[in-house]
Amino acid sequence: MRRVRTTLPPARPFTDSRATLVVDSTAAAGSGRRKNGPPPGQGRKQAPVPPSRASGPLPVAHPRRRRRLTITALIALTVAVAAFGGWYLAVGQASFIAAPTVVGLTQSEAEQVLASAGLTLTVTDTAFSEDVAAELIVSSDPAPGFDVREGGSVDVVLSRGPERFAVPDVRGLSAADAAAEITGAGLTVGASKQSFDDTVAAGKVTETDPAIGAEVKRDTTVDIVVSKGAKPVPLPDVVGRKAGAAKRILSGLGLDVSADSKFSEAVAKGEVISMSPKAGTVVSSGSRVSIVTSKGPPPVTVPNLIDSPKSRAISDLKRLGLKARVLEAEATPLDRVYSQDPPAGTQIPKGSAVTIRII
Repeated sequence: MRRVRTTLPPARPFTDSRATLVVDSTAAAGSGRRKNGPPPGQGRKQAPVPPSRASGPLPVAHPRRRRRLTITALIALTVAVAAFGGWYLAVGQASFIAAPTVVGLTQSEAEQVLASAGLTLTVTDTAFSEDVAAELIVSSDPAPGFDVREGGSVDVVLSRGPERFAVPDVRGLSAADAAAEITGAGLTVGASKQSFDDTVAAGKVTETDPAIGAEVKRDTTVDIVVSKGAKPVPLPDVVGRKAGAAKRILSGLGLDVSADSKFSEAVAKGEVISMSPKAGTVVSSGSRVSIVTSKGPPPVTVPNLIDSPKSRAISDLKRLGLKARVLEAEATPLDRVYSQDPPAGTQIPKGSAVTIRII
């Protein structure tokens, strides 16, 4: 019987990159034994089983990406080292001193103080201050006592003094317009009061508190006074008073007085005959009040009394409202008027006397 030696063909490589199948290589020896079998008494090892497709793909190494990440990390590290070195050379080895106090000093005074410490001054801004006068330093950076590098600079802010706002002139404006002006000036509108005013129309602002033009702090409350118009005035009775006195009384109440005159037999010349509106009427201040003053009795034309009997002359004068002043001689045989004063045709007030001479 002929013995045949058979050699197994080599296993084909497993091309799936997700797993590798290890296959034992066997060869037919002359005696028919495996060269690499397990030791006696041990079971045969199983080859690894490729994972199923349902378990997901295994991560695949990308050498090019790893190389790029490595280069980026090296660059970042280099920059960080360089930055630290620059900081250390510029600041880390620098010497520091305590910043001097310059608040409250003028700029020139502060420059001298800082110069004596080997420092310089930089004005960075200005600011209003209620506590620090204008042109003085109100703050510094670094603050007094804090570290500043030798030879460095201290930033300062100069005071502009207290911040003040002028109360705007809102006289004659409506309450709404006045409020807008006050708010626009950086102030706050306060209470609105009302008051009678003879010169400002009703509904218009007459004054403010604080007063117009006053310099005050921001957001200061400004009260306004709004006119109620002219104050009502009850008219006093001036009838029978002299015209001058009546005018003074009415004008003192803020009234506009107009005067007229007419003849009156009942009211003496120069006295008030009547007034309009009547006494007791309530009017607004500034209203017009009319008074009528007496010019005395109306004039009378003197009649011609010459050669009139005395009795008739006297009766004629009496009828006209005139008085007769009779001058007689010791003897008056004719008992007639031979002269008169004033002469006939003269205009004289009623109630006046006419002198007649009798012969």
